[in-house]
Order: sequence, then C-alpha cells, then structure tokens
Amino acid sequence: MNVLIAHNAPTPSRYTTLGEQAAVEGVLESAEAVAHALRAAGHRVETLALTPPLEAAVATVLSSRPDVVFNLFEGFEGQPKTEWRFARAVESALPCTGASSATLRLCLDKGAAKERFAQAGIPTARWQVLSAGDAARCTLALPVIVKPLNEDASHGLSEASIVTERAALTERIGWVEAHYGSPALVEEFLPGREFNLAVLGTCAPRVLPPTEMVYAGGPRSPRILTFAAKWDEHHPDFAAIGVRCPAEVDADLLAEVRGLALSVHETVGAPAYLRVDLRQDAEGRLCVIEANPNPDIAPSAGFALQATAGGLSYADLVGAILANARVGVSA
Repeated sequence: MNVLIAHNAPTPSRYTTLGEQAAVEGVLESAEAVAHALRAAGHRVETLALTPPLEAAVATVLSSRPDVVFNLFEGFEGQPKTEWRFARAVESALPCTGASSATLRLCLDKGAAKERFAQAGIPTARWQVLSAGDAARCTLALPVIVKPLNEDASHGLSEASIVTERAALTERIGWVEAHYGSPALVEEFLPGREFNLAVLGTCAPRVLPPTEMVYAGGPRSPRILTFAAKWDEHHPDFAAIGVRCPAEVDADLLAEVRGLALSVHETVGAPAYLRVDLRQDAEGRLCVIEANPNPDIAPSAGFALQATAGGLSYADLVGAILANARVGVSA
C-alpha cells in the first residue's frame, strides 16, 4: 500500500515567542516512528511536511494520489483551525486516518465540546467562555482554571492558569486573549485525582489501560499538567509530575473511567483513536475535562504507553490506526 504521512512542518510562530515550540516539533518524532513502523510492515511510505498556505498544502497531498493519507497534521502554527480544515479538504477525496473533520472541529472548541458532553449527560466541570471585557459575568466558584479556548498540547497552561482571586481573573483571561487570539475557557478547578484514557477503534472501540497523573504536592509543585511539565524536561515542573500506567484503581473506579471514555468516544463521533482526560472533584466524582482526537502517538507519548500496557506493540498501534482509515467521508 502507498501511504502518505502528512504533518505540519515546524516554522516560527507565536508558539516560538511563547517558548512553546517543543509541542510543535513533537510531531516530527511521531512522523518518523510511524514511517518506520509502516515500512517494516511492507508499505511504501512518503512523508510530507506541509507548509502554508492551506490550499497549496491540500493540493500537494491530493496530487500525490496515495492509497491512504496517514494524517498527523496538527494545524499550522498559530492557526489551530487549519487542523480540521485540512481534514475536511482531504477526507472526501482520499482514505484518511484518524478523526473526521467534524470531530476535530468539535473538540478544538473546548466550550462546544463541553456543551455536547452536558447534553449527552456526561459529567464535566462547570464552565463559561469569557473575554476579558465580560469577566465580571463569571458565576463559577473559585478556584478556576483559565485555558485558551482553541488550543491543545497544554498550550497556555502554567500555575498562573489556576486563579484563586476575582481580581486576577480579568488579567488572566486578557493574557489568554492577547497571546492566543481567542476567548478563554474558564472552568471550576477540580482538586482530585486525574486520569487519561486511550480509546482505539471505531465500531468496536477498545479502551486501553488508564494512566494517572501523580502530582507530588507541596506549595511549589504544579497541580495541573502545565506546558513545561509536559514538554520541558529541564523545567522543575517536569520532574514534579509522575505518570502511573496502568493507574492503581479498584474495579469500580476502573469500570467508571472506562465507561465515561466510551461515552465520550461515541458522543464526539467515534474517531479511530482518542484520548479522554478526566479528573475527580473534591468529593471524588469523576468529570470529563476534554477529548483529544488524533492525539500524540510518538513512542514516548502517553497513548503509546497505554498501548504497551494493553499488550500492543508500537507496530500494532500504527497498524490499527491504518486499518481504521476512513473512506469517502465528508463533513
């Protein structure tokens, strides 16, 4: 089979200015590892690093006429919406791996995704989408966490994202607006245990063993997965957060987190692979934080770690994603 691996080429952007280029460059590890796995399986593989403008990138992919596009494109730097727009342009013409453009579009808008969860009866932390000018409308109990509305990979997250005083809320929302060009998602901060689960497959999805994020505690320790904790191995936050996979949970809690992951998977459109983030509130009730279609599948990333815990090799993981390539989808 002729497989084209499409991904974004890292270029200078607002992420560079913010010191967040590491997340952008992470896709290169995924592309290289996926290419190696596919070649070892006997496929003919071409890797294509895409650059703006979007229309030219799409035209290049379509003119290559592969049997399938292995879609690792995460959007051009500073233009997160190009992720789903690329998928929409390609998916009706060529078989394409990963989530549909409709799923990518929904999950990129954290507020819209949480509204969908609420409509489906899936528990999620209370939230509001706010601009600095209407921060006074916030009716949520403090503390809250303030995030960019349309970003992933922990962009914009630091300890300053947890706001404990009303006076600081407008300032933090304004910071998000100034640096990411969007309103902020403001949600009540949940202080309990944090898990994430990988869901693999469409019609008969498999939930892989869950991971727990272990926060060391203490006044200088992060209580959330900050950008630095996720991407900067030289930052103190990186060493302060542990990863336990499989998570140490009893049978009831395991059933609950698995059930919520499957409910989220169905609610957002049953993508071929998805990561679901959950956290407990102060009373131990689980809430879905967000859903991440087409998450990082580099060998060093959490999804691959969960696949290994579930008895899958990296080649098995890549093969399963390829086998679930969508044909003739239009959003």
